[in-house]
Amino acid sequence: STTGAGCTGVTFNPTAGATTLYYTATQMIPGATCTAQVNIKPTQAGQFNNVSDYITSAESGPNKTATGYATASLTAIAPPVLAKSFSPAAIFTGNTSTLTFTINNPNMSNSLSGIGFTDILTTGLTVASSGPTATCGGSLTTTAPITISLSGGSLAANSNCTFGVIVTGATSGTYTNTTTAVTSTEGGNGNTASASLVVNDKTASIDLTK
Repeated sequence: STTGAGCTGVTFNPTAGATTLYYTATQMIPGATCTAQVNIKPTQAGQFNNVSDYITSAESGPNKTATGYATASLTAIAPPVLAKSFSPAAIFTGNTSTLTFTINNPNMSNSLSGIGFTDILTTGLTVASSGPTATCGGSLTTTAPITISLSGGSLAANSNCTFGVIVTGATSGTYTNTTTAVTSTEGGNGNTASASLVVNDKTASIDLTK
C-alpha cells in the first residue's frame, strides 16, 4: 500500500513471493512525503539486514549520499519444536509406559516464552490427575483420564527441555495420538508431535492337550 497526497502516478504493487521491490512516482510536489508499505514473510529464522538502492529522480539523478538510501533490520524468530515418544513402546494392559516430551528452541539468539501444547490421549490410555507442576519453565497439568497440558513454558536460546508423563494401558490395542501444535509468544505455532503405544492383553491361553 502507499500513502501521501503529494505524490502522483505511484507504482508500487509487489507480487507475492517477490524478493525485489520497485517504487516509482511520476511527480512529487515540494515538501511532500510518500510512504510505501508491504508485508514481509521470512522463510527461516535469523536476523536479516536490508539496504535499498539509491533514490533517484529525473531532476537530481541518484542521491549517492548517506541520506540517499535506507536500511532496516528484521529478526525472524522460529517457533519451538516438539517431539514425543513412549518407553517402553509395548506394554500389557494395566501396565504403564513413560510418555516423554522434548521441546527445543532452535533460535540461536532468541529465547521463547509462553510455550504450550495439549495432548489428548486416545481412549484406551489413561493418565492420573496431577498439577500444575513446574516443568520447562511453565506448568504441566494432567487431568484424568486423557488430558496432558503444558502452559507458560520458557526456553533460552538454543536450548531444550524434556519431561515425562506416566501413561497406563487401560485396554488392549495399538494407540497413536497427536498433540496440538506447540506454540510460543515470540515464534507462534510450531509442529505437532505423534507417538504410538502397543497395549497387549495379559490373558493368554495354554493348550494342555499337547
